[in-house]
Amino acid sequence: MLKFVVYGIPRPQGSKRGFYRNGRVVLVEASKQLPEWRGAVIESAKLAALESGWVTCDSACRVEVTFFLPKPKTVKRQFPIVPPDADKLLRAVFDSLTAAKVVSDDSVICDVIVLKRYADSPGAVVTVMPLL
Repeated sequence: MLKFVVYGIPRPQGSKRGFYRNGRVVLVEASKQLPEWRGAVIESAKLAALESGWVTCDSACRVEVTFFLPKPKTVKRQFPIVPPDADKLLRAVFDSLTAAKVVSDDSVICDVIVLKRYADSPGAVVTVMPLL
């Protein structure tokens, strides 16, 4: 099992903006902060893998992620039932796990547990477990 913490505001991946450049359509991620967030996930994952002796998982695995989002001062509700969507937050983590060589490809992730919560310190706790 590999478990690590990522600090920073979780950013979604998947929403894109399109525009024309030299007669071609170019798609760009809508979130300008995505590269910084993915970099933080990759760095935390690589460090945890190195410290634990983790070997890239190339068979079925489970990923559990708890995202901690900053709570706006005016919000009274307990849960973050507003964007970003959990699935788009997961995309950024899955692609980062592949880039960090924690998993060989995000297609090997068969089980997923995801939570979105408010917290004073934004970030995420990620756990990866082989199923076999």
